[in-house]
Amino acid sequence: MTRRKHLPLIRIALIIASLTLIQFFSCAQDKALIDFSQGFIGVSGNGPDQSLLYNKENNLILNHCIEGATLPELRKLKLPQIEQRLEELSKGKLIIKEGDIYRLAFSVIRGSDRVFLSKAAKQTAENMLPTMRHIVQELKEELKGEEESLYHITWSVVMDSAMFTWLKLLLDGHVNPLILISQGYSFCVFPDNTFQAGTNFYEWEENMMAVSHSQGAMEHINRLMGPYGSEIIKNAVTQAPLEPELKDALISYGLIDSQGRLRVLTYEKGSLRYNLFKQLGERYASEIERAIDAEALSKRLKLTTDQSFVIAFHEASWEILKLLHQEKILLRPPILVEQKDRLDQSYKLVSILKGESFATMMMQFQDLFLKRK
Repeated sequence: MTRRKHLPLIRIALIIASLTLIQFFSCAQDKALIDFSQGFIGVSGNGPDQSLLYNKENNLILNHCIEGATLPELRKLKLPQIEQRLEELSKGKLIIKEGDIYRLAFSVIRGSDRVFLSKAAKQTAENMLPTMRHIVQELKEELKGEEESLYHITWSVVMDSAMFTWLKLLLDGHVNPLILISQGYSFCVFPDNTFQAGTNFYEWEENMMAVSHSQGAMEHINRLMGPYGSEIIKNAVTQAPLEPELKDALISYGLIDSQGRLRVLTYEKGSLRYNLFKQLGERYASEIERAIDAEALSKRLKLTTDQSFVIAFHEASWEILKLLHQEKILLRPPILVEQKDRLDQSYKLVSILKGESFATMMMQFQDLFLKRK
């Protein structure tokens, strides 16, 4: 095909581009909107009300508060009940008011800062990869016959564990405890990492449950764990009979089989398995702390070193998950990508620890920290 035959298409493309450019300045703000429900991470149970992020009107308000906005400016959005929405977002710890200006109550990383963070995270992930290959191999040997839980244990119990990884980082003074315990810390990276993952913790008496999630699987995890979380833990610990409604729900999510037997990986504090997970989690914490240059990130992002470390830790961890997936060492469960068609695989994302609760652990840590001060 000759160059001449391309000319009509080129002319058409130029015309379309010109029209698009004319319209750009009127709609650029809309095209640049961040979907905060996708890139938002809350690092503490004491943090923001993330359910508010799934409302389109709230999302529009938050976008206009990135650079700060007054009430008259926000009224120009012509959203219903704007004052009430602002009050809800304030109570939900998503915005703060400084004088007459509404601003976000969490950090947003975008543009050139996002590029800088991405490069740093990829370098950290490459440096951590040999360690992670060994960690995953040790977990594979421990989980023979239970391989379907490998991703969950690697991510939520070793890499992102409240009990092991984060506790060690706090005790060793690598992260300010106020960020994770009393204040909480939240941030949004845009665009979000395609391997972004998180962990929610639930408890019943002195027992706790870890649940892996992604943005793609967040909705169904909340729908399941909201009403049933404590009952699932109670059943695992006491083998108490299940109510018919709960039993049907757990069967549909794959957490119990048709005979009512729990399919969730369960282990006890002080057991050999517990000690292995603890050892691997502490190893991960120590090595990634050395691999992250929080000072350089702090200068670039204009955040504290603690805040920069928390962001870099998550972004680097997700990059590690991506590399492990690409090498087929640790495949991401399809439910984290295609939740609607994979609900019966929810058991792959859950584990229960008997004999330790998140609340008790944090109280003990606070006591230790206060004594050190």
